[in-house]
Amino acid sequence: MTSNWKRTWRACGAALLVGACGCAGFWDEVSSREFEFKNLWTKPEPLVVLRDSTDYGRKGEALSRLKEPIRHGGTATEQELCIQILTRAAVNESPGQPEPLSRDPYCRLCAIRTLGEYRDPRAVQVLEKAYLDAHPFTPEMNAMLRQQALASLELTGNPEARHILVRAARQPSATAVSSQTERQYILDEKLAAVRALAKYPQSDCVDTLIYILENEKDVAVRHCAHNSLKTVTHKNLPEDAKAWRDLQTRGDVTPATPSMVERVTGWLPRPQ
Repeated sequence: MTSNWKRTWRACGAALLVGACGCAGFWDEVSSREFEFKNLWTKPEPLVVLRDSTDYGRKGEALSRLKEPIRHGGTATEQELCIQILTRAAVNESPGQPEPLSRDPYCRLCAIRTLGEYRDPRAVQVLEKAYLDAHPFTPEMNAMLRQQALASLELTGNPEARHILVRAARQPSATAVSSQTERQYILDEKLAAVRALAKYPQSDCVDTLIYILENEKDVAVRHCAHNSLKTVTHKNLPEDAKAWRDLQTRGDVTPATPSMVERVTGWLPRPQ
C-alpha cells in the first residue's frame, strides 16, 4: 500500500510539473544526463551551458536563448563572442574549430533560428552561408535547415538578405526525373522565399515576383507571388502577369516605403 501511494504521489507531482513547465520542455530537461531539479524553474546562463555542458540538447536550447548582447545592454566584446558561437554552430565547421556544435543538427537549427533575431550585419552573411552550405545530415533535416535559413533571413529585415531570397525564389523547378520528395523540398523553399519578399520593397524583389507570375507553373507559388506583390506595392491588380508587367513598364509599380512602425514591427498594411 505504501509503495503504491508513493508511486501515485510521484505521478501526480510529475503531472503538475508538466503543466507548469510545458510537456516538451519538461521531458527534455528531466531526461538530460545533466538534469538538476532547480533547472525546472531557473535556467542557467546560455554561455555557461555552452561552455560546460556535454548534452547537445541542452546546448541547442542554450543557443535558442542567446539574445543579441548589443541590443540588451551588453558590450561589443560579448557581441563578438555570441556571433562567433552562433557562426560555429550554424555552418559547416572550419579547420581548427574548437567546439563542433555544427555537427549536431539540433544545435545547427537552433543557431540558424536565433541568428534571425540578430540585427548585426554579420548575421545575414552567416545565414546566407547556412542556406548555401551542403549540410551533412539526412535530406529531410537538410531541407529543414535551408528553409529555416530563409525564414531567418526574412526575420532580419536587412535589405542585404533579399539577394538570397531572390535567388531561392527564382530557382528552377524540379525536373521530371526528380522524386516527389525533391520536388516538395524545392516547392517549400520557393514558397518561403516568395512570402519573405513581401517585406522587401526593393525594385529587384518586385521584378522577381512579377517574373514568377510570368513563368512559374505551380499554382500555389504564383498565388503566393501575387499576394506578396499586393503587399509590397500596395496595389490590388488581379493575378495577371501582363497587367503587373505593363504597370512596371509604365513606372507605376513603385514599392511602397514602409513607415517607421512598419519597419520596426515588420508589419505591412493590406493593399487597398
